Amino acid sequence: MIIEKETRIIDLTVEQLSKVIAESFANSPVTETQEDVPLNVEQACHFLGDMPKPTLYFKCTKGDMPHIKQGGRLYFFKRDLINWLRNYTVVSPETKAANFLDNFKTNFKAKK
Repeated sequence: MIIEKETRIIDLTVEQLSKVIAESFANSPVTETQEDVPLNVEQACHFLGDMPKPTLYFKCTKGDMPHIKQGGRLYFFKRDLINWLRNYTVVSPETKAANFLDNFKTNFKAKK
């Protein structure tokens, strides 16, 4: 429906106004970005450089990877995965061992 520049909304019938509103929504750009669309397990594995599914499941079980569990299925958002990758730090085995020993010594002394 084409509205002339001089047409006032108050002059339109309910039917005409409904049609104008419907057309304006149909022509409006989609505001949802690709980052807002949830990924399933296969899509997330592919997005993460073809990560093996068992690795993805393991990281989710440990709570290391951001995910949503809905109806027994896992879903991921690209934005969350990108942030997770940016914040991911690799800890060397030596550092892990040193941290374990420090925690052990601290807990052992506290029990005495």
